[in-house]
Parts: sequence; structure tokens; C-alpha cells
Amino acid sequence: ARPLPVTYRKLITPVYPATAMANHASATVFVRAEIAADGSLGVARVEQALPDSAAELGEAALQAVKQWRFSPEVVDGVARAATVRIPLEFRADANTAPAPLAGSPPLEPIHTTLQTIVVAAP
Repeated sequence: ARPLPVTYRKLITPVYPATAMANHASATVFVRAEIAADGSLGVARVEQALPDSAAELGEAALQAVKQWRFSPEVVDGVARAATVRIPLEFRADANTAPAPLAGSPPLEPIHTTLQTIVVAAP
């Protein structure tokens, strides 16, 4: 049987920081998260926030992810812990994705990258 990857079960939308909104800041944030066999979140950290000035958006992403719930990876009918990458795009303009930045450092290899979550400024 094919393994079933980790999936989102419950998402809480990140709060777009007021300062970031005022500055029309957009960013892509990658959170690395350990998902337990019961779908709960273990350790999570901001792996990368681009541009580097997006630390505030990285913190907003991390605070939201800490409230999320997941369906765990299942292999041969058995739920397993897994480490995943969660990409979040913060968009100051809801119709425009953050521009990719040339020369950004590569991310560590990881088994599963989940679907990108888009966070539009209100």
C-alpha cells in the first residue's frame, strides 16, 4: 500500500502583523515541523523567511502553525511521526505573490513539503 502523507486537518489563519501591512511587506516563510503519530505538532521552527527582513512575518507564521492540527503520515496502516516543510506566502496585495529572490540559501532536504498556505493582508 502507498504511504499516506501528512495533511492539514485544522488551520488557523496567521495574523498579518500591522507593521508588515503598513509597510506593504510580502514574504515567503518556510516552517519546519515535526508531526507526531497522533497528528499533533511537536517542534516547529522558522526554517527560512524571504526576504530576510520578514522576521516579523516568520514569527506570525510560527504562532499560527503552533495552533494547527494534522493528519499524520500513515505507512502500511500505521500512523508515523514525520518532519514536514510548511510554506506560507504572506501577500500585502492579495493578487500578487511574493517575488522569488535570487541567491537565497537552499533549504535542507526534506521528505514532504505540504501545500502552500496563502495569507492575504486584510
